[in-house]
Amino acid sequence: MALKAKIVPILLASLNSSRLPAKCLLEIRPGISMLSYIALQLHDIPFIEKPILATSKLGDDDILEEFARALGLQVYRGSLENVFERFYMAAKISEADFVLRVNCDSPIIDKGLIKEGVNTIINDQNNSLKYITNLRPRSYPYGISLQLIKTEFLEKCHSKTLTLDEMEHITPAIDGRLSQDFIYNITCPLKENFHKKHLTIDTLEDYKRISMISSRANILDKDFVWWKNDTILSFLRS
Repeated sequence: MALKAKIVPILLASLNSSRLPAKCLLEIRPGISMLSYIALQLHDIPFIEKPILATSKLGDDDILEEFARALGLQVYRGSLENVFERFYMAAKISEADFVLRVNCDSPIIDKGLIKEGVNTIINDQNNSLKYITNLRPRSYPYGISLQLIKTEFLEKCHSKTLTLDEMEHITPAIDGRLSQDFIYNITCPLKENFHKKHLTIDTLEDYKRISMISSRANILDKDFVWWKNDTILSFLRS
């Protein structure tokens, strides 16, 4: 297979969290921060370029920029509150055809899901798709999300007047401006419904749980898929 489109992951992170400050720099495995952990997982996925970190201009995020650059990542800094603007500007400087949204409070990367999304772009002979996702509707746990967005479509969204909700959360800005004809949705192959379960890190208890999962599940395996992993399935079923 050949891919002419350039796909760049945009990592969204800030150390400014009221519930768990600086969480993306916490160690998810001994000697491996959450940010490093995410970068390591993305590195194994074919056709994916090196990620760009999109963080805020706040002084608190200076150390995050330093950390990311030490990992060899490019960094864009913008508004804390207008996450859409920050995401879009990072996409623009990446010169990508598609960008992959990655939230750094979601350290478990389903490589199989992203590969399926990339293959969908490869097989889109008419070049008509603008959004490849698993959120229309959601059938995966929170924290296992796919959003591959065409950069030219992001630019159209950016040219519109966005609501505060669209600025903060990005997804509403996409959903409100794109017909189903330009969307490809991936559905979880399991019969069990885990779409209300969470594999994200918002609190200290979440961090402890996901760290425990990471110590037992081989998430760094180059072919890792969450729904094939007994450790994660046992956690979600508990």
